[in-house]
Amino acid sequence: MSDIAVYEDKPLTITELKDQVNLIQQVMKEVMREGEHFGVIPGCGDKPALLKSGAEKLIFTFRLVPDPIEEILELPNNHREYRYKIKMYTKNGIYLGAGVGSCSTMEGKYRFRKADLDCPECGQAAIIRGKSEYGGGWLCYAKKGGCGKKWTDADSPFRNIVTDRIEHDNPADYYNTCQKMAKKRALVDACLTVTAASDIFTQDIEEMAADGLVGGQKAETKQKAQPQRKSEVPQDENPFAGDNNGLTVKDVTVKKGKTDKGKEWAKYSITISDGVIYGTFSDTLGERAQEAMKAGAIITVKGKESQYGHDLEDIAIVEYEPARTEAVWTKEACIDIITSSDNLETLEANWKSLMPHIGKLSGPDKVECQKAHDEVKKFIGEETA
Repeated sequence: MSDIAVYEDKPLTITELKDQVNLIQQVMKEVMREGEHFGVIPGCGDKPALLKSGAEKLIFTFRLVPDPIEEILELPNNHREYRYKIKMYTKNGIYLGAGVGSCSTMEGKYRFRKADLDCPECGQAAIIRGKSEYGGGWLCYAKKGGCGKKWTDADSPFRNIVTDRIEHDNPADYYNTCQKMAKKRALVDACLTVTAASDIFTQDIEEMAADGLVGGQKAETKQKAQPQRKSEVPQDENPFAGDNNGLTVKDVTVKKGKTDKGKEWAKYSITISDGVIYGTFSDTLGERAQEAMKAGAIITVKGKESQYGHDLEDIAIVEYEPARTEAVWTKEACIDIITSSDNLETLEANWKSLMPHIGKLSGPDKVECQKAHDEVKKFIGEETA
């Protein structure tokens, strides 16, 4: 362990500067773990994001002393903003620099929630998405006062409904979360500033996962994409290239039958990664969607709304998805994400995103994660009761 290099009357030498950079890289390689202390956030570039636990490791390594200063701003309608400035000192009291961070209950993920859907059978606002391990679909949840009616994705009356956002009725529920988030943002900012590690790490953006986040986003290592095949539509020949960039096919179901005249037909229901379900009677488009789903390909789609939902007009494979190397998530990292959930909707979303990682843990670690999930779920239920 080493103190951070301090200069007062003269600049650092090249050797001192190299030693400090090498120490950070050595800690990153030998002590930190991807997915726990840092991680590449999908869609945010190739530079790893420094997470709170990673910043704490660097602070400990250089024996820094954080000094937090908090400011609370009271906003209309009981909203609140927390502002932090964290000054960094050496153990001998030499001031090195500072970082700032803020968080407010006016931020979208704390201010709004999705409006509940009313059940067409019983009229109760108790409609929820079914868990994927139980076949997905939709459910009028009995524990929310619903009738228990179930729908598949294919026959669901809710599949093309976009719910409005409504404000949470009690911003105070998120005071503690916003306070900790502001402090975390300031801590990471101060650590990057004082250690001059911004060229190695980006600012901590793990909370973006919760926005569709992180909270539980998996780390990815990008590799070169496979060459295009003849069945693909070249980008410059695709009339709708660039629309819905980055989409993939999540599911393809086929319903077959015969007309009154005995002619066979097949209708394909194609679920895209943005949640939209397209329908088509074209075998060509349906088979192309099946090919894209099996290959994990990046696609673009063209469709139009009709009285029956979304009609698929065309689908094109832009490129086959690059191979991915996933970081192994630890039990502690999974539990940290689970316990950061502030409401049942976020908890279940985080739990769903963590399932592939929890599945790779040992039996006892899986039990610990399940226990943490159940305890948080019980706590949230008691708080909202």
